[in-house]
Amino acid sequence: MNVSCILCGFGNVGRALARLLKERKELIQEKYDINLTCHAVIASKGAVVSSEDLPLGSITDFVDRGNRLDTHPDFGRGRYGVKDAVAEFEPLPGVVLFESTPTNIDTGEPGLTHFNLAIENGWHIVSANKGPLVLRMQELKQAARAAGVSIKYSGATAAALPTTDVGLTCLAGATISKIEGIVTGTTNLILTRMAEKSVPYEEALKEAQKLGITETDPSLDVEGWDTANKTVILANSLMDCNLKLSDMSVKGITDLDPAYVKKTRESGKEIKLLGVAEKVSGGVRAYVRPTVIDSTHPLFGVNGTDKGITYTTDTMGNITVTGGRAGPMGTAAAMLKDLINIYRE
Repeated sequence: MNVSCILCGFGNVGRALARLLKERKELIQEKYDINLTCHAVIASKGAVVSSEDLPLGSITDFVDRGNRLDTHPDFGRGRYGVKDAVAEFEPLPGVVLFESTPTNIDTGEPGLTHFNLAIENGWHIVSANKGPLVLRMQELKQAARAAGVSIKYSGATAAALPTTDVGLTCLAGATISKIEGIVTGTTNLILTRMAEKSVPYEEALKEAQKLGITETDPSLDVEGWDTANKTVILANSLMDCNLKLSDMSVKGITDLDPAYVKKTRESGKEIKLLGVAEKVSGGVRAYVRPTVIDSTHPLFGVNGTDKGITYTTDTMGNITVTGGRAGPMGTAAAMLKDLINIYRE
């Protein structure tokens, strides 16, 4: 089948996705019968647009050399956004919007506008942007159902770790009563470095930044808000609730003493930044905080940039998934998986 796509957001994740789409184009067609054509790549300043399939490899190289999309000699456009793409490519069959603009947890913009434009025009959405999902998930999902389109967001919940896949598909028919997750690679790496050698917080954060795994604004990671965003999305997806960030108690890792973290490990325990959502009388309670866990906890051995999630269920017991590549390529891989699963369904 022929599928067209628009890439919105061309930072680290957007460029990783572009590379992956180029590299896997033949495999996607041969294995999944999806002939994918990219017609536009949209950044905060300009875009590249074509009625034919864009050469994503050379365009990514062009931007990696420090150029802006709107200066591309063959495909560059200035002042071009999703609204323009909707008008230009409305007749195309099977359009998917890949949304990887930076997360804004105050307004959800510009992602929220992009979501609404896609839904109104019958486009599927694959998102790594958490803002719209945190603020308007139930409303957006209801609108998408009415329009007959899908919203997929694996990349918004823990990069390559299959959190929503396990919860929605593998645990179908079970009731999830508790979710515990190490879902932010940045904070897990920092805590691991503290535990290993009492590495100062600032030094460990610089390592995470060099690896490209931090949020555009790293305070979202270290102050616990990235974990909170992902916990809200998971709870609202899997526990039939409508949590808001304001419902949560959120504490990050910025006040932790590296010596204390190392001493905790030497005592046979670990400190992990956990996002937790659990069913209680009258609803769902959720919070984020550094938590001391011992070797009996299923997330005890999750270190470095790895992530992990444990679901407590009524019929399937406790299910834990760990690992998952962190950083832009892990997120891009999750977005590609979401695209494939839209058309599998």
